[in-house]
Amino acid sequence: MNKVASRYVMAGFQVRVNPEIPGLDLIATKSGEAYGVRVIWEKKRYEGQVIEELLNASKKLGLKPILILYGSGPHIDKDIIEEASRKGVLVKRIRGV
Repeated sequence: MNKVASRYVMAGFQVRVNPEIPGLDLIATKSGEAYGVRVIWEKKRYEGQVIEELLNASKKLGLKPILILYGSGPHIDKDIIEEASRKGVLVKRIRGV
């Protein structure tokens, strides 16, 4: 999660790590835009629950939701990603270094 946070910092965002809000790992703000970020990295298959938790937490705070799939470990079915996109969740994969 810290590697993801550092990428946002390098891009000019102010980042709050572990905001103690279930469903969020980071809150990133820049130029009046605020994002609720969930980072998943474990090598397992994730279901739609991770999307719903992110959406609920982001909506409560008025944040735009972003789901980060870090590394090659996390797997989410394509239909779940498409549904997340329809609900306004930006899904990104970041390869580990």
